[in-house]
Amino acid sequence: MRISTLCRIGLHVSLVIGMVSTTNLLPALAQSPSSNRSEFPGRRIGGGTRGECLMNRQSPVALNPTNNLGITASDRPTVYFVMPQTSESYPLQFVLRDADGNSVYDTTLTPNQTKHLVGVQLPQNTVKVGQDYQWYFSVVCDPEDSSQNLVLSGWLRRVTAQIPTQNGADVVEQLKLANTYQAAGLWSDEIAVLAELHQTHPKHDRVEQQWQQLLQTLELQQVFHPSIARQ
Repeated sequence: MRISTLCRIGLHVSLVIGMVSTTNLLPALAQSPSSNRSEFPGRRIGGGTRGECLMNRQSPVALNPTNNLGITASDRPTVYFVMPQTSESYPLQFVLRDADGNSVYDTTLTPNQTKHLVGVQLPQNTVKVGQDYQWYFSVVCDPEDSSQNLVLSGWLRRVTAQIPTQNGADVVEQLKLANTYQAAGLWSDEIAVLAELHQTHPKHDRVEQQWQQLLQTLELQQVFHPSIARQ
C-alpha cells in the first residue's frame, strides 16, 4: 500500500475543476458546518486519558465540520487528518461503517514521520448517495490493548450534484472551485481541494489565505501549530 507525499491512501489527483451546479443538491445542503451538531456525535480532536503514545504532543485532528458531518458529491471522497510528528511510527487505522453499524471499508496506514497531512480516499462508490456513514480513525498505541488507542470519529454523507469532470492545475480556478463547494455545503470536497493545494503550493499567498480561512470556519485554527499549518 503506497502512501503519497500527502501521506494519504489513493488521494484523487484528478480534482474536478469548474463550477458546481446546485440544482440537484439536497435542500438542506448549504448550511453552517455547526448546524445539527447534536445529531452527529463524534470527536475531531484527540485528547483525554487515552493515546499515551502521543502524550505531551499535539493531538491528532480530523479536518471535518464542527457538526462532525462531512458532505461530499464525490464517488471517491477523501477524509483528512493532521498528525503530530513523532519519533516512532504508530499504525493508523481507518474504519467506515454504514447506518446499521456494518463495516464497509477499513484500512491500516503507516504514517510518514515527516508529513502531517493524512488523507484516506475511499474506493469508488463505497459511499452511497443519500446515506450517512460513520468513520473511526485510530492511532494504534498498543496493538495488544485497544483501550489505549487514540480514536477520532465523524460522519460522511454523499449527495447528488452536477460537477463537470475537467482536469486542470490552475491554482486560481481550483480556489474558485473550493469556494463554490463551500457555498454549496460540500465541506468534504472543499477540504479535499484546499488540502491538495496547501500541500502542492505551500508558498502561494492565496492558497495560504484560503487555507487559514477554512481552518477558522472549521474552528480548528487554534489547535494547529504554525509549523504544521505551513507544511
